[in-house]
Amino acid sequence: MIVVMRPECSKSDILHVTDLLRKSGLDNCVIRGSRRDVIEILGPSEWVDRKALETAPMVERVLDKDEPLLTSDRVPGQGTRE
Repeated sequence: MIVVMRPECSKSDILHVTDLLRKSGLDNCVIRGSRRDVIEILGPSEWVDRKALETAPMVERVLDKDEPLLTSDRVPGQGTRE
């Protein structure tokens, strides 16, 4: 799973999400981007409390890895930048 953070999130917001994941026994990888950060969840997705993640401060959305992935700052239907 991938957690897409809001562009204005702080380090403490990311720490909150990574702590939630560690308490569930999951590891993670924070990927810092120029516009926003994402957190890749490493481990079985059935261990994830998806509702807790989706309602965490500054989380924009939670994606399953089998969903089509766009660049994290795009939404479906938005054109491709050139």
